[in-house]
Amino acid sequence: MRHPSYIFHNCTIFDGNKILSPDETAVAIRGGAIDAVGADKDVLHTAGPETILIDAGQKLLLPALMDSHTHLSMYAARKLQVDLAPCKSLEEAIEAVKAGVERSAEGEWVIGYGWDKNVWGDVQPTRQMLDTISTRHFISLQSKDWHSLWVNTPVLAICGIDGTSRDPEGGTILREEDGMQPNGILQEN
Repeated sequence: MRHPSYIFHNCTIFDGNKILSPDETAVAIRGGAIDAVGADKDVLHTAGPETILIDAGQKLLLPALMDSHTHLSMYAARKLQVDLAPCKSLEEAIEAVKAGVERSAEGEWVIGYGWDKNVWGDVQPTRQMLDTISTRHFISLQSKDWHSLWVNTPVLAICGIDGTSRDPEGGTILREEDGMQPNGILQEN
């Protein structure tokens, strides 16, 4: 007979739908799955020499709570990017991007996120502002609301976006005053 790996006993058990009967105070786990639920005396009787017994002290035992919507890989990637969320002015954002460029070799992408032009006043970020930092890096900065991307000229070039480019379906290429040249802000698609 294979014995359970774990037995939780002396507990109130909630199965996800209801609190189980007061007589059901123990759970045996074998192979990562529930093997038995019942009274302490009945479930404890199935224990073997390797079984780990856990006295719950009459506390509530719940099913595992998992959130698979954590975007863990995105979170980890963000830790390597330029965080512009704390920047309260365009000048602060420029300084943060400069620091990101200084940490990167020429030809690399400098990725950032979190910029919010709404807190910067009437100033519109442009590709030229990023070009003064570097045209030897690809700079791409996602807005706080995820609706805009602020890029430098090398990014526009590698993407084939220029004065003759049409707005993609569902997206907008913001333009300079001449109405033709992209200003470095790409919105939506």
